[in-house]
Amino acid sequence: MATTTQHCKTCGRALKKISVSEYETCRVCKAVGLFGQKIKARLPPRVGQLVDAAAQYYGDTKNKNAPAPQSWQLARSRARQLLPQVRGRKRAVLCGVTYNGHRKKLEASVHNVRSMQRLLVNKLDFPNDSILILTEEESDRSKFPTKRNIQGALQWLVQGCKSGDSLIFYYSGHACQVPDEDGDEIDGYDEALCPLDYRVAGVLLDDEINATIVAPLPQGVTLHSVIDTCFSATLLDLPFLCTMNQDGLYKWEAHQLIYKGTRGGKAVCISACADNQNSADTSVSILQA
Repeated sequence: MATTTQHCKTCGRALKKISVSEYETCRVCKAVGLFGQKIKARLPPRVGQLVDAAAQYYGDTKNKNAPAPQSWQLARSRARQLLPQVRGRKRAVLCGVTYNGHRKKLEASVHNVRSMQRLLVNKLDFPNDSILILTEEESDRSKFPTKRNIQGALQWLVQGCKSGDSLIFYYSGHACQVPDEDGDEIDGYDEALCPLDYRVAGVLLDDEINATIVAPLPQGVTLHSVIDTCFSATLLDLPFLCTMNQDGLYKWEAHQLIYKGTRGGKAVCISACADNQNSADTSVSILQA
């Protein structure tokens, strides 16, 4: 089997692989070989099982008696521990990852989350107690944007949703691409979010995000997702992609090899850039101008 060697982008030192999708911190310059790169990685077995279940449930439109994907249960016990309690018709998960101590720390992520919270509360009538915020500034460690906490928050977002509900998922942080192992990506790469503890827990693949917050949406439920990160155009793996140029001209493209849509609900994802593009951090002073 062929092996992949990853080198530090800063000093060129060879890095040791520590998990299926991560490399160690460079001992020379303290850089990490993940952000902004396409890393050789295998699909984690649990996510592979999740994708198989989703394909079984949605791949054959005649077989609606097939069991629902197991991912809908993955973080349910964790979701029950998270506050706020599920109530009302509007719910939001706002996630901002700063990566404190990392050489590619993001300065504006938390500010972006606070701005989105004000928008939802002051302009869109979201109750404050229906908004779950994950940042490194929260006093409760269960609200840190770790992989486990993000998984639990996404499960909480869709828990018990019904017709008329409005759901929001906002993410500001780093993302990456890894080679697709299950054959559902047109470009051959899975997109993935990088949680705070990505070096230990791994990245959060678009396959799992889709199966958790897109696949279970019933008729009448609307999900709006805003993904402010690199490689983000198809991070929800929705069936269609709309691109727009600087002149405002747009086009729709079918973007699926297997059906990975909803159960009748509406899912919309607004992304910062294309799957092959990078987005840049900006200063808080510019955002406040």
